Amino acid sequence: MARMWSKGVLGGLLLAAVLALACATERGLEPTPANYRLYVAKTGDAEGWVAVVDCASDSVVDTLRYGFQHDGIGVVASPDGKYLAVTGSGRPPLIWDVVGRTPIGYLSSPIIPPLFLPDAELVVGTHAPYESTLVFSAPALAPRRAWPVGLVWAQRIPKKPHVMGVDFRGLPPPGDDGSKLAIFDYRQGSEIDSVIIEPNDEGMGVQVAHFTLSSDGRRLYVIGSAPGGRPSLIGYDLQCRQVIFRQPSHVGRCRATPDGREVWVLIHGFLWESPIPPGFVIVFDAHSGNPLDTIKSDGLGPRPGDGLSVLDARFLPSGETAYVNTFDGPVLVIDTRTHAIEKSILSTEGAAQAIDLAPAP
Repeated sequence: MARMWSKGVLGGLLLAAVLALACATERGLEPTPANYRLYVAKTGDAEGWVAVVDCASDSVVDTLRYGFQHDGIGVVASPDGKYLAVTGSGRPPLIWDVVGRTPIGYLSSPIIPPLFLPDAELVVGTHAPYESTLVFSAPALAPRRAWPVGLVWAQRIPKKPHVMGVDFRGLPPPGDDGSKLAIFDYRQGSEIDSVIIEPNDEGMGVQVAHFTLSSDGRRLYVIGSAPGGRPSLIGYDLQCRQVIFRQPSHVGRCRATPDGREVWVLIHGFLWESPIPPGFVIVFDAHSGNPLDTIKSDGLGPRPGDGLSVLDARFLPSGETAYVNTFDGPVLVIDTRTHAIEKSILSTEGAAQAIDLAPAP
């Protein structure tokens, strides 16, 4: 009887696990491995470093120091977690071997954050006049080829061998936002499509300040504005090629949750043109564009009630946890189901200027 009961319990547990996985898959989620790492680029008074955080315990398990200070720092992890690219004002990207804990070298390119492709290649757009995009290989860091497109802020399109980025070809160097989003096949090495949202008679559309893609690659979310207009969050269907919604917003970053239900807009707060106090994340419905909630880092600022200036967000593949870095120091750990700030980590020693997420190598 005990043996039969044990088999029944084990069978029930197995069935429950399978059903849970099926539900997660149906929502567009992936189970999160226990060995994911969060990479946090920090800056202090004299030097910069990357804190490596184990996402299972939210504790620092390693520190990669590179001996100099980086302002406007950025960090980008390769899809397999083996390499990091650290960028900052005044220096080209520094590529880091995570396994060996050693810097490999600098890319012979300008100070634009690169994009890692699945085959250990790095894509980085050239600086003004933004006429090409260079492709490097890791770990040799040798330039392999150039694409005839000026991609900036490139992102991989999920489930396809494609990248999307703002095409800055022909635009002046002061940093005017472009309105053309080019889609590039990185296996063929050619541009295959482009998107201009609501083009006018002159061919100029919504000027893109930031964009993100849904986890299935079907929808595009843009923070942008028509020439002379105010910023909006725009939802765009890439298959039907039409605007789904438009909601007034502020300049900041936008990130789509892995389950495809929400879009988070991170208001920098310290920008002069933003009337919103620092420390806000506005949560929008990804289908209707309706605002759902506001996350404020109340009480975690330099003075009680000040909040923090949020910068960016990363979600675990399961979609249940988000990490939000702040200009004032800590990284916020947020429950995406309740939008509650569970805790803050890395609250000492410098500002958390950039974050990225990848599997442990």
